[in-house]
Amino acid sequence: SYSYGGGLSSVVYPRNFKYTLGKHAEQFVGYDQHDSQELATYLLDALHEDTNRITKKPYIEKPEQKDDESDDIAAEKAWELHTKRDDSRVMESFMGQVKSR
Repeated sequence: SYSYGGGLSSVVYPRNFKYTLGKHAEQFVGYDQHDSQELATYLLDALHEDTNRITKKPYIEKPEQKDDESDDIAAEKAWELHTKRDDSRVMESFMGQVKSR
C-alpha cells in the first residue's frame, strides 16, 4: 500500500489486530465491550514489561510514610524504590505518582 510519505507502508486491519490481541490477552477474545482505557492500559503494560531495563527484579518492601516525613521526601523514596524494579521508556513517559487523601 502507499503512504503519504511516498514510500510503502503496511496496513493493519482492525479484525486482524483484535484477533492477535485476543491470542495474547484472553479478556479481549470475543465481542464483549471494552473501553479504550482498558486497552491502552494493557498495551502500555505489555510494552513496559517487554522493554523493562531491569531484568532481575529485587524484592523491595514498600515502607509506610513516617509521621515526621514530608510528602515530597516520602514520594521521592517511593519512586526510587519503584525504579529498582521497573525502568523503561514507557514508564518514563506514562507513569507517575498520585497521593490519596
